[in-house]
Amino acid sequence: MEAKVMAPALAQMGIIFLTFGGISKAFNNVQVLKPRDLSIKVPRLGEVLLSWKPSVNPEPESYLIKYNVLIKTPMKEEQYTTRNNTTNRTMALHKGLCAQVCVIYYWGEKEAERSRWARAELHASPERINPPVNITVLRKQESLCAEWLKPVAVWPSPCFTYEINVSDWVTGSRKLLTVETNSICMRIDSQNRFSVQVRAGGNHRCGNSKQWSAWSKPVFSGRPQMASMLLLSLVYGTLFGILVLGGVLCRRFQLHRRLFPQVPAPRNPFKDLLSDIEEPIEGALEVISDIEDLESDA
Repeated sequence: MEAKVMAPALAQMGIIFLTFGGISKAFNNVQVLKPRDLSIKVPRLGEVLLSWKPSVNPEPESYLIKYNVLIKTPMKEEQYTTRNNTTNRTMALHKGLCAQVCVIYYWGEKEAERSRWARAELHASPERINPPVNITVLRKQESLCAEWLKPVAVWPSPCFTYEINVSDWVTGSRKLLTVETNSICMRIDSQNRFSVQVRAGGNHRCGNSKQWSAWSKPVFSGRPQMASMLLLSLVYGTLFGILVLGGVLCRRFQLHRRLFPQVPAPRNPFKDLLSDIEEPIEGALEVISDIEDLESDA
C-alpha cells in the first residue's frame, strides 16, 4: 500500500527534476549575449542617461530577464538592477564616468545565467592642471637650487612634467628648463639676482592632459630679494623728499602765484548799467529845491 502511495510522489519529483535539468541544459547550451549599443547621453546638467538594445538570445521558458547596471566615477560607485533598457541617474559628471551593463536570467528568485559586461565611457572635458605649490629657492655658493610640490591632483608625482623659468634680473637673460622631477640645481653668478617660476604639464605615461598649467608666482633667492627691497625703499624715499622740498619752496617764494596768476573776472555790462541807474543825481535834487524856494517868495 505504501509503495502505491509513494509512486505518484516519486513521479512528480522526477518530473520536477527533469524540468530543472532541461532548463539548466538549455542555459548551458545557449550563450547569453551581452547588451548591444550601450550609449551614454547627458540630457541636462548633472544627469546621465544610459540606453542599450537587448541581446538576441533563444529564450527558455519561464525565466525573467533583468539588467545589472554599474556606474563608476572617481567620487563614487553605484550598482543596481532594472528591467528596462534605459535608465538615468543624477551625479557629478565633470570627472567623467564609466558605465557597465550585463543581462541576467532568473528562474524564480534564483539567478540562472548572466552575460558578459557591455562597457561605455564618458570622458571628462580637458581639465587645466593646477600650478605647483610650496616653491622654495636656495643659494648654495655658486648654485641655485629650487624645490616644489606637485600640483593638487589625484595623479601621483611621476605623472607630471615641469618647466622652470629662471630669470636673471641684472642681465635680463632667462633660461627655460624641462624636468620630470620636483627639484633642480644649476650654476649661477652669485652676484646677480634671480627669480624662479614653475609650471606643470601632463605626462604621457599617465595619459594626462598635455596642456600646461599657469606659471607660479616668481620666487626670489634670499639676498637679491633683500637688495631689491632696499632699492625700492630708497626710490620711494627720494620721491617723497623731492615732493616735500617742492612744497616748501612754493610756500616760501609764493611760486604758485607767479606760475599761476589769478585771472580777473570778466566785466558784466548789465551789472554796471544797474549800478548807474541806482546812484542819486545831485543836480536834479538841487533844481527841485530851488523851484520850491521861488514859489514861497511869490
